[in-house]
Amino acid sequence: MPPGLPQYVVKITAKGRAYYYFRYKGKLLGGKFEADPKSPDFHRDYAERLERYVKSPRIQNPYSAPGTIGALVTEYRGSPE
Repeated sequence: MPPGLPQYVVKITAKGRAYYYFRYKGKLLGGKFEADPKSPDFHRDYAERLERYVKSPRIQNPYSAPGTIGALVTEYRGSPE
């Protein structure tokens, strides 16, 4: 982790530009951050992702979060027919 970036944030350089992602347990979650890492919007978005993917005990698999295709597949597999 480069100095100055919060935990779980990775910097990926592509096309000569730096992109920042939230990486947890080897997976990039939530897409890229739209705001600059020094802005308040970035820190708000980071706090939301931290709460959703790391601190929330109710979501074991982030891909099965309510409203996702993963949740739909889980519900389908658990149905009686």
